[in-house]
Amino acid sequence: MERFIKFIIKYKICVFILVALIVFLIPIIINESYKVGRGYITMWGAADVLSFYGSFLSFIGSIILGIVAIWQNNKAYKLNEQLQKLQQAEYISMVSVKRVIVERENSSNLNLMNKQNSQIDIIDMTKDGFSSDEFYYIDAEIKNDSKYPIVQMQIHPSDIKNANGLFYGMKNLVDQVIYIPSGESTCFRYIVPCKIFDYTEIYELKFSFNFINIFDYGTPANLYISDLRKNGNYTEYKYRLFKFIDVRPKD
Repeated sequence: MERFIKFIIKYKICVFILVALIVFLIPIIINESYKVGRGYITMWGAADVLSFYGSFLSFIGSIILGIVAIWQNNKAYKLNEQLQKLQQAEYISMVSVKRVIVERENSSNLNLMNKQNSQIDIIDMTKDGFSSDEFYYIDAEIKNDSKYPIVQMQIHPSDIKNANGLFYGMKNLVDQVIYIPSGESTCFRYIVPCKIFDYTEIYELKFSFNFINIFDYGTPANLYISDLRKNGNYTEYKYRLFKFIDVRPKD
């Protein structure tokens, strides 16, 4: 329908001429046809045919007006949907990672204190029943750059659509109650077992996050660490928010 409307707009002169010919030329042809010789041998006279043609034009006009009305309503719906998304966008949390620190500790010498920040939330990613001689401490300072507090964080190791984290001895999903005030930062420590990383000699780690604010709007994001063996202040990491397709709150 949209293509049809665009076609009419593009070739409006040609369409106007065609409509004019249909509206004015056909009645003349009908009228003149009944004047030639004996005319047509039908049950209708010229007046009946012209009356029928007038009703037919009225019918076509109603259809065209209906098409235009549907097109306008559809356009208004799309515009209204965009406006709703713009209004809802202010509820989406913009979350950034300011720094990441990676440390490796023996299980017999676990120290849950952060040397640089004593106020840290501990999140153990280790799967229940899984044992490891050593663990990685992944400390991340997360900042809430939006205007509403974040009260919940969901962490999924690896991509959100698979369960690779289970292979590495981590829980498939951790749903943690947190609190990050508007415009402020909070430090989190993620405890990750080293066992399978050492066994496979693959030291890449990816976390999929979903930060949920007080209005139940979720903000998905990824944190990717290319090499866990580099201890200390870690600069070789990638963090990014997902593209927002739908700004409605989560189900």
